[in-house]
Amino acid sequence: MEEWQKLVGQLSKQIRPTTYPVAIKFFEGIDNVPKGMRRPKVRVHGCSLFSLARRHGSSLVTTVDDIACTAIAIFGFIEFSEDFINWYSDFLAPLYAKTREAAEKTVRSFPRIEYGKFSAITVSPLEKAEIEPDLIMVYMNPAQVVQVLVGVLKRSEKGMRLEFTFGDPLSTCSYGIAKAYNTKEVRIVIPGTGDRESGLTQDDELAVIIPIEKLSYLVSGIEESVKAMGRSYPVRMKVEVPTEINEYQKGLLRFSK
Repeated sequence: MEEWQKLVGQLSKQIRPTTYPVAIKFFEGIDNVPKGMRRPKVRVHGCSLFSLARRHGSSLVTTVDDIACTAIAIFGFIEFSEDFINWYSDFLAPLYAKTREAAEKTVRSFPRIEYGKFSAITVSPLEKAEIEPDLIMVYMNPAQVVQVLVGVLKRSEKGMRLEFTFGDPLSTCSYGIAKAYNTKEVRIVIPGTGDRESGLTQDDELAVIIPIEKLSYLVSGIEESVKAMGRSYPVRMKVEVPTEINEYQKGLLRFSK
């Protein structure tokens, strides 16, 4: 625990996020959740849950009875059954798809966690996390994301290519959290409608989800890239100072002598 908290401190120093990095942990049962985690008084959207943690510093635990959106299927709290697929495809088709068939194809492709593996999820500011999280979620501006990108690339043996994802709806929950959990790879997603409407995500924010297994990898990659490129965040802008004095400045010189 001491080791990953140290790495978290390094990451925060490297990135300087404006809201709390969020610790995300899945549990088989709510009885295993650490004391001090409280349940929301009303059913909340997943996007609101993350916003409460990163903006208000709340430590929350939720189950299928507390979440009021399709995140319950993405997190494996309910079965991704044929009945669910048909219902959700019918719901999404007029909103997002050209045809009902296209909507169903999209629904079936959503990354998700195995059904029944977990029944609860906790979120909290990373600095308050009492146990090692499964995932770390940080909202960043594009310049901060670049620091993450170059850090990942510096350590990668796959070449200089990374995948961004936009999958409205369910950008953050499915293509971010679920896919990061399943693949154990850093995920960068463009927040979708729910994240903006319910999570208060701003126009300049992207979501970065880091599996705890990749935290050391990422932090060391950022450190190496900073040393190699001489660039950290915030990026120092080059200020060009003219070497020649123009007529305006020559005129001013008369008064400074």
